[in-house]
Amino acid sequence: MFDKVENVHWETLDCALTGTKAYCEYRRTARHKDGTTEEYLSVDILTFKDGLIVHKDTYYKHRT
Repeated sequence: MFDKVENVHWETLDCALTGTKAYCEYRRTARHKDGTTEEYLSVDILTFKDGLIVHKDTYYKHRT
């Protein structure tokens, strides 16, 4: 991933906790070495048990 990209940034948009789950929404932007850019919107859903993360799902949408 980083061999073609010279600048990557993750911005946290929102996070929420409820029961045994955490939801984190973020934006990833990147500039490639050839000058092109890309943007992804993503959501991580984390499930906790006994204080540990036992499952993680990530959903994303490629914006550019």
